[in-house]
Amino acid sequence: MINVPDAELWYQAPGTVTGIEGGELQRQSRGKILRSDAARLMRIGALAQAWYGRKRRELRMVQDGIAPLEIGTIIEQVSDRDLAQDVGTVVTRVAYDLEAGTTTITTSYQDIDLRSIA
Repeated sequence: MINVPDAELWYQAPGTVTGIEGGELQRQSRGKILRSDAARLMRIGALAQAWYGRKRRELRMVQDGIAPLEIGTIIEQVSDRDLAQDVGTVVTRVAYDLEAGTTTITTSYQDIDLRSIA
C-alpha cells in the first residue's frame, strides 16, 4: 500500500447548487470533476511497479582474489558452475583481506520514497 495523503478527487454531483440568479437557485446539470490527482497517482504507481516489480536481494560474498570493484556498481546476478541467482542491488561495501587474498562484497538497497519523486 502506498499512502499519498494529499491526493484528492473533487466531484461536483448533478443537482449541486452553484449559485443564485434572479432569486432562483442555479444547479449543476451534470456531474463534474473539479480536481483529480489521478495522473500523479498513476506516475507514482508506475514508479512503484518499476522498483518493486523486480527481484532484489542483499548479498554478502567472499571471492578469491583481490577484485577491483567500486561502491555503487550494480550486481545483476551471481553464479557458479551449477547455479545462478538474480541479485539486482548495488555494492555498498568492499573489504579486502590481503593476507587471505580475498575480497568481501556486500550489496544492499533501500525502499524508494515515491512521494519525493512524483
